[in-house]
Amino acid sequence: MKGGFSGENRTKTGWHAPRNGALPEMAMAQRGATARVRSTVLLVGASGVWPEELTKLLDPDEWDFVVLKDLEDVLVHLKSGAVRAVVMTPRAWSGRELLVLRECRADSPQTALVVMAEDPVGPALKRALENGATAFLRWPASPEALLHALHSARHTRALETD
Repeated sequence: MKGGFSGENRTKTGWHAPRNGALPEMAMAQRGATARVRSTVLLVGASGVWPEELTKLLDPDEWDFVVLKDLEDVLVHLKSGAVRAVVMTPRAWSGRELLVLRECRADSPQTALVVMAEDPVGPALKRALENGATAFLRWPASPEALLHALHSARHTRALETD
C-alpha cells in the first residue's frame, strides 16, 4: 500500500496539517453562496498509512480526509462536526473497539462506517458488520464502489426504518 498522508488533510491546494485537530470547515461567506459544503471522511487505522489512490478517487473540491490512529478518536470528531463516513482498516476487534463502533452508529446514524480490506473473508469483518459497520469495501476499489460505501449509512437507515 502506498501512503504518506498520516495526520494530514487533503485540500484543493494540497496537503496540510489539521488546524488544532479540528475537522476542516468551509466558510460560506468567504467562498460564496454557490459553493458546496465539503464532506469529511475519517480514515482510521493503526498504521496511519492509507493508499494515495484512495484520495484520488474522490473530487478534492468535495471531500476532505482526516487520518486518525484510534477508533476512540472518532467519537470526538462525530460530536464536533459533520462527518460523512469513517473508513477503517480490518483488525482483531477488541471488546472496547466494538463498543466504540456501536456508539458511533448510535450517536451518528447518518455517518457511514466502512471497513476497507483486500480480503472479504474473516471473522473480524463479520464482527464489525454485526456491531455497526454499514459497509465493506474491497480494496482496490472503483470510484463508484467507494462512493456507494461512503453513502452506505443512507441505505442502511432506509432498511432499518422499513
